[in-house]
Amino acid sequence: MTTRELATLIWLLIGSLACLAVRDIRGSIVNVLKLMFQRKIFTALALYGALLFGLTWLVAQFGYWDSSLIGAVGFWFLFTGFKSFLQSADTGSKDGFFRERAVELVGLAAFFEFFLNIRTFSLPVEFFLQLVLAFLFLMRTVSKTKEELKSVSRLLGSLLALAILWLVVATIDNLVDHRSDIEVHDVIALYLVPIWLTVGSLPYIYLLSLYGGYESVMVRMRASEDPPVSWRAKLGVMVGLKGNLRQIHDFVGVWSRRAGVTGSFSGARRIVKEFKEARS
Repeated sequence: MTTRELATLIWLLIGSLACLAVRDIRGSIVNVLKLMFQRKIFTALALYGALLFGLTWLVAQFGYWDSSLIGAVGFWFLFTGFKSFLQSADTGSKDGFFRERAVELVGLAAFFEFFLNIRTFSLPVEFFLQLVLAFLFLMRTVSKTKEELKSVSRLLGSLLALAILWLVVATIDNLVDHRSDIEVHDVIALYLVPIWLTVGSLPYIYLLSLYGGYESVMVRMRASEDPPVSWRAKLGVMVGLKGNLRQIHDFVGVWSRRAGVTGSFSGARRIVKEFKEARS
């Protein structure tokens, strides 16, 4: 674990303890944990964790992961992987979700983050630096919401830009001073961490979204006063929608009800075909 990851972990622990000290927030955290331990969610999360463990083991067999990257994997799960898991139900609400995730891996922001993490500073510097950056970012975010604080927002934006510029210059200087300590293989391994984790986990996120989407469609196919929907109609809808998350998400209202009352495979597929034609 790098000093930056350790400093982040310390700040997260401090923030968690501060939240637990507030009764209302503590109660909300308990409710969230109870929700996470429901059988369906817990099983899906456990399978997700098992997949990531398997991916890590596989990459380690090729020599591109070791214990020094535990922090990188852990923070990827905390800030990216877990977020994708929680948002899996909404994946079908917009086009290009998976394409966006793939583009992010090779974007400028991803490279910039990787560059800054090649070599970090001492723990005290990292600890203080994160405090300053977080303070400037939060204050600027708040000031941007108020018209009378526009000048303050611009000042904070300038200070934030200067802090990031210093970080870039100091990182370059740090890399030059310790260039003999840098192993190319280790740098490549660090760069690949978010790539293989994201690429390897996206199929699982898709399956979660697909399961949740079809489950929602099946519920909407029947009103409370209707008889149970036949499995043939359900199968017809599933085959007709062909795993398209956006279409599954939009197959609501009269469309899902009409497919449910047909009671047949061909009838449900006909409704899905009409739905697609109406969208085109």
